[in-house]
Amino acid sequence: MTTRQRRTLAAVGTGLLVGVLSLSSVAMARTAPHAQRSAPSSLGVGTVLRVTPVPLSPSPVKVTQLSKAPTWRRPVVVAATSGRVVVRAGATVNFRVRAKGNPTPRVQWYVAVKGSHFFNQLRGAVDTTLTLRRVATRQNGVRYEAVFTNRAGSVVTHPITLIVRPVAKIPVTTVTKAPVT
Repeated sequence: MTTRQRRTLAAVGTGLLVGVLSLSSVAMARTAPHAQRSAPSSLGVGTVLRVTPVPLSPSPVKVTQLSKAPTWRRPVVVAATSGRVVVRAGATVNFRVRAKGNPTPRVQWYVAVKGSHFFNQLRGAVDTTLTLRRVATRQNGVRYEAVFTNRAGSVVTHPITLIVRPVAKIPVTTVTKAPVT
């Protein structure tokens, strides 16, 4: 890039273009408040433009839009296990959650022991389904929640409370045969 092109970009940078990605002819664009009249309304932060010098022209550069700015959307929970889930001790339980957003949100599960208001991260629990195998009665009252995160933000599901009932004890009676006479 020549010195003249750098100066031209610097001059244009005060209006429509802000910041050069590299010393090539590709620049990152952003509409500035005072450039709203001359810039298309769809142009936003992250839009990539090609700036080409045009010699012997009233305009010193030609600006071509190469790609549009991405539209980021905060995650939104679209489906989730919620409320209280009641199971018997020794059972397997699945909690399922789903969210949408742009870019696709990542999920992380958290747990709070009974009586606590603080949730701790469950390491490695990064799937939309959390499976708990062979739950024990000591897990009664434990709460779980999922946090979805992407570039646009985060959203937390409502807590799911696990209720674990003890296995019913079946009374055993001994039956003896009376001797046959």
